[in-house]
Amino acid sequence: MYDYIGQGLNRPIAEKLILELFSGSNMVPRKKIIKDVHDTHVQRGGDPIDDPTSVVRGALDNLLNEGIATRAKGGYYSIHQQNPPEQPEPVGEDEVNRLRSVIENEVEFVDKQINQLERRKSELSCMLDEL
Repeated sequence: MYDYIGQGLNRPIAEKLILELFSGSNMVPRKKIIKDVHDTHVQRGGDPIDDPTSVVRGALDNLLNEGIATRAKGGYYSIHQQNPPEQPEPVGEDEVNRLRSVIENEVEFVDKQINQLERRKSELSCMLDEL
């Protein structure tokens, strides 16, 4: 499902589509980027806009400023490969139970330490009162 159904193309949408469509591409003409981004947006249910040029150029400028894209002479762009963030591996039930046990033991240990410190504080407080 496309997140931008019924929306006109804007810079954030254009940036996402540029990265999706052209990540890892070298020397792509700006006109192709503009056309493909707008066409993809409309094909997925986004509203067309009269002139996507300024929107896509603005998105390209943002990507240039972030170091994600580079511009060559003649209106050609290279979009650097964007790797998706690594997903953590799922933790099994045995590991969850082991971690739960470790945490419960630590909580118990800390509780004992707190009780001992409170007892000692009370003793010292009584000694102070007797002075």
